[in-house]
Amino acid sequence: HNPVSIRAVARTLQAPRRGRVLLVFGTSREKDAREMMKALQPKVGLAIFTRSKSPRALASVELAGLWRKPALCIGSVARAVGLAQKIARPRDIILITRSFYVAGEALEAVGHEA
Repeated sequence: HNPVSIRAVARTLQAPRRGRVLLVFGTSREKDAREMMKALQPKVGLAIFTRSKSPRALASVELAGLWRKPALCIGSVARAVGLAQKIARPRDIILITRSFYVAGEALEAVGHEA
């Protein structure tokens, strides 16, 4: 939800055996995306940036512009989660984080109520 909590998440991520961390990330314009990405970048094998339906959401291409590694930009949370699920290998971790809006839309995409 903020740089402090994202750093806590990053500390708990241990590289899975022979697996990657796939990040699905979207945030609001007023949040410090650069600081949050700095904490996550060393832990992430592939970033998928997305945008929630919130009018405050930052565009996925703007997020990708802050990332220092190749990344994908997907226009909706549901499609971003679906892509992560399709490309994930058995030992991979899919981390969906940052915005409560993104988390809620991700839960809907996988069939859980937010």
